Amino acid sequence: MPLTKEQLALRQGGIGGSDIPAIVGLDPWRTPLDIYLQKVGLVDPPETNEAMDLGNRLEPVVAEIYAEREGALVAPPASIYRHPEHSIALGNPDRLVWLPGDKPESPSKGLEIKCRSIRNRDRWGDPGTDEVPEEVALQGHWYGMLCGVPFDVAVLLGGQTVQIYRLQRDEELEGQLLEIALKFWRDHVEPRHPPLDGFLTRDALERLWPKALAPLRRATADEIDLGLDLARVRKELKKYQEAEERIAARLCASIGEDAGIESEEFRATWKKTASGGTDWKGLAESLRPSPETIAKWKRPGSRRFLFKSFDEE
Repeated sequence: MPLTKEQLALRQGGIGGSDIPAIVGLDPWRTPLDIYLQKVGLVDPPETNEAMDLGNRLEPVVAEIYAEREGALVAPPASIYRHPEHSIALGNPDRLVWLPGDKPESPSKGLEIKCRSIRNRDRWGDPGTDEVPEEVALQGHWYGMLCGVPFDVAVLLGGQTVQIYRLQRDEELEGQLLEIALKFWRDHVEPRHPPLDGFLTRDALERLWPKALAPLRRATADEIDLGLDLARVRKELKKYQEAEERIAARLCASIGEDAGIESEEFRATWKKTASGGTDWKGLAESLRPSPETIAKWKRPGSRRFLFKSFDEE
């Protein structure tokens, strides 16, 4: 279910289940820096796209299928869970699960619901096992720590099949996740010190430093090492790009007037495209837009990274 504004505000004040995989470095889509930027208010929560919207709409359906298969009662939690000793550790699991004989105040387990493309099928193991993607497992164990019960995972794959997985409590792992979360909050969020030792995206970095405020300066020893590494990588990359172009040209010459070639190992085609694309600049100039119209459609400027190795001169 989509979170309310109040729930989103609460999540900004702590580490949630969807945050912990990124902080650990096992989220395929987000980095520790992305989480930091959200917690300190430098970026808004991600907007709901079509896939997320469909997932939210299908979540009750998957929950109902799970309940029928398990002979269980499922319901969303009444409120966000918080760790009894560390309030920054919080979570909003999808469902709680009551099996026959459970007391109303004591659900047997929790349930996380996922909707995934069939292309991700190889990331899910046999139903009934705990073989789920790492980021899903970490989220489930985080909620297990907060709720005090094991979590199941129900995934709708490709809109075609619902598979159920079982995660058992792992108190050692739960303790490690809590330590990592507390350290992240203490070392980065509270002192406003961004985590810059992992994978970084230029978009996230520009959120931190949108423009240059100081003049060019001398590089530090660490920066010199980074610059030399970049120069070396670019030199190697250029060498491989040139080799790629030479080999591709030789293959095209060999293909000649055929549509392409194939073998057990590869396929190579050389065909004419239906269109060379649209010359948007030429189209815009032919329409003779006014300076006011041009100004209206100008994109805001951004910081541009340029690097030149003096060895190349």
